[in-house]
Amino acid sequence: RRISSSLHDGTIQNLVLARMKLSVLKKSLQSETSLEAIDDINDLLAQSLNETRNMIFDLSPPVLYELGLAPAILWLCGEFKQRANLDVKFISDDQPANLTHELKVVLFQAVRELLVNVVKHAKAQQVNIRWVILGSEIELAVEDDGIGFNIAEVGDKSSSEGGFGLFSLRERLRLLGASLTVASSKSGSTMTVRAPFLVK
Repeated sequence: RRISSSLHDGTIQNLVLARMKLSVLKKSLQSETSLEAIDDINDLLAQSLNETRNMIFDLSPPVLYELGLAPAILWLCGEFKQRANLDVKFISDDQPANLTHELKVVLFQAVRELLVNVVKHAKAQQVNIRWVILGSEIELAVEDDGIGFNIAEVGDKSSSEGGFGLFSLRERLRLLGASLTVASSKSGSTMTVRAPFLVK
C-alpha cells in the first residue's frame, strides 16, 4: 500500500504535470514536425499514466480494501461483463474465510488474470467462478466453455514468453501455501486455486 501511495503521489503527479507543461509548450510551436513530436511524446505520457494506474491497482486494489475478497470478485465479474461482453457468474457457498491480506490480494489477482486469459485465448461465451470452503481450505475455480488449450505447451511459459502466465501465477500462489491446478479440453478449461486459511 505504501508503494501504491508513493506511485500515486509521486509518479502519477509528475506524469500529469509533464502533460500539462507539454500542452503549454505545444501552443508556442509552429513547425509541423515539432507539433508531431509533441503529440508523440504526449501519447507516450498518456500510455505511461495508464500503465502506472494499472500498476497501482495491481499493488493495492481499492475495491478489495473497501469490500473484501468475495464482493471484490463479484465486482470483477461485472467489469468483465461490461468490458469484454463475457457472461461471468460468481457462485459462492457464502461461508466466511479468514485469510491474510497478502493471500486476499493474490487470490484477487489470480481470478483477474485467469479472466484476462479467458478473454484473450479461450473464445468463451460463459465463465463460472466458484467459491467453496473445503475444510481448512478455500477453493476458487474459474470455469469457461471455450476452445481449451494444450497445457503442456503453455503451462510452464511466463507471460513475457507469450504464454498464459500460469507458471508465474502458480509460483506466486505457492509462496503463500496455495496451489493452482489446470484442466482443459476442447469443451472448456477449469483453473482451480486452493489456499489454506491463514490467521493474521
